[in-house]
Amino acid sequence: MRRDSVDVAVIGAGPAGLAAATRAADAGLSVVLLDEQDAVGGQIYRGIERSDARRRTILGPDYAAAPSWPTRSDAARHITFRMPRFGR
Repeated sequence: MRRDSVDVAVIGAGPAGLAAATRAADAGLSVVLLDEQDAVGGQIYRGIERSDARRRTILGPDYAAAPSWPTRSDAARHITFRMPRFGR
């Protein structure tokens, strides 16, 4: 079994976990983000990629932008995702 060394492990890839991982990575720390689901977003943003334009309009631009959170920051290169979707 390979063991990686990271500064911070964040459990849960919902809004709070994504925010925590991004803040830690922005501070220059290496981060692993763990979640049992196969996509980021948690309960709030579950299935957002399949939501229609009406729902996105009602919930606003922050809701519609949520799936891009992990890639919006330069810090994203310091975050390792450990989720079924990513095969890890």
